[in-house]
Amino acid sequence: MLQALRALSARTELIVIVGGVFLPFIAHALASLAWPARGPVFTHDHLVALILREACLFAVFGGFLAARGWTPGRLDLGRPRARDLLEAIGLVLALWVVDLWLWRLLVASLPGLAGAIVRAQHAMMAPRLGTGTVWILSAVNGLFEEVFLCGCLIGVLRRRHGDWASVNASVAIRLSYHLYQGAAGVFVAVPVGLLFGVWYLRFGRLWPLALAHALLDLMALLPYA
Repeated sequence: MLQALRALSARTELIVIVGGVFLPFIAHALASLAWPARGPVFTHDHLVALILREACLFAVFGGFLAARGWTPGRLDLGRPRARDLLEAIGLVLALWVVDLWLWRLLVASLPGLAGAIVRAQHAMMAPRLGTGTVWILSAVNGLFEEVFLCGCLIGVLRRRHGDWASVNASVAIRLSYHLYQGAAGVFVAVPVGLLFGVWYLRFGRLWPLALAHALLDLMALLPYA
């Protein structure tokens, strides 16, 4: 079995990861466009289910990568450093500046759309989310997404198709499974995907990205806890 897994081509490996890890989330996002939710999307039960789903997927497909010879070092997920948190905060601040500029541009040019985004974001959030659940979800989700989107996807594609093709592919996948958030998903996912992808190509470390992602999730969810 182990020899059969290691004999798979890099293309098959990528198809397994994208299909197994992200396709269920992409399908759910597309289905939500056709059949929008009538109530809050982010509820306590939803967060718990997401934690369990991502933990299971991480175990299964992380095991698949390990069987294929991937190591934490190959995923650029070495021992955490104190400066990783500082770099994560720097990434969050950079995104805040970019988002602030984009938001001002959107408000000035399309105020109706800006208002609709705000209303839609509040409508998706249920009140009284569990504080502990929010913290756990943020940690799990940040590591889960960045390991597979940057460490694995960009790591494989850049060797075959170049830097920008790999970043664009990661942005497209990141955006596709955030489509259930509507215009807000585009507004957030694209800048995050571009900045994280370029940073990863330049510095090749995942911990700052995972921590920055976790901080972004905390900032979005804690006000509703």
